[in-house]
Amino acid sequence: MSVEPKLIETWLDIAPQYINFALRFPRSPKKALERYSGTGAVASDLTSFAVAGVVISYLFVLVFAPGVTGSTPKTVVEVSGKVGSTLSRLLATDPKIAPALALLAVVTGTVFVHLFARIATLIGSTGRMRAFLGGSVEDSVNAALGFAAVYIPYFVLLSLCGVHLAATHPSHSFALVMVTSFLASLAVLVYYPLSLAATHPNTKPFDAFWAFVVGAGLLSFLLGVIS
Repeated sequence: MSVEPKLIETWLDIAPQYINFALRFPRSPKKALERYSGTGAVASDLTSFAVAGVVISYLFVLVFAPGVTGSTPKTVVEVSGKVGSTLSRLLATDPKIAPALALLAVVTGTVFVHLFARIATLIGSTGRMRAFLGGSVEDSVNAALGFAAVYIPYFVLLSLCGVHLAATHPSHSFALVMVTSFLASLAVLVYYPLSLAATHPNTKPFDAFWAFVVGAGLLSFLLGVIS
């Protein structure tokens, strides 16, 4: 199967831009995303970065997953299922689709968080713990794409390493799963609200944080009720 030269050229153009963004984002999400603040339109380059993140994650899976899925004991899957059952099942059965599903989940969840913040604003969310996003849903999607572009490769690589270490050191599997989950959750709690605040005008990080925490909690409750 031949690869189109134009496709290769496109990815070569995206690669340095993505690397620059991926290096800038952990240091300061605000600076990395400030050019997209309040634009009211989904950014094509952020979309490309998110797709690049999925491709990189897919490469991580291709490199590491064969050994991981072939050596993961049943107990590891059961333990990790308590803190991330969906991801564990994907890694154990068909890990290749995990990065794309993760991107879909981040974007879809962000749209819900934005809708919740809008409702909270309409009913008068005020004070230090107000859930507020001062922009459009497109601004929220831009935050999701920028966050996912960096976080998904980090999350996939972290999860694969955690599962591999748990498989090779079964006596420490529970501790390894807990550490992996903590590092993944910490990145979400810090960088996701900062991403939302960066793309929404007049939005403080704590405004975005409460919109995310309460919105995500409500979404989890609704999904639990439905399932």
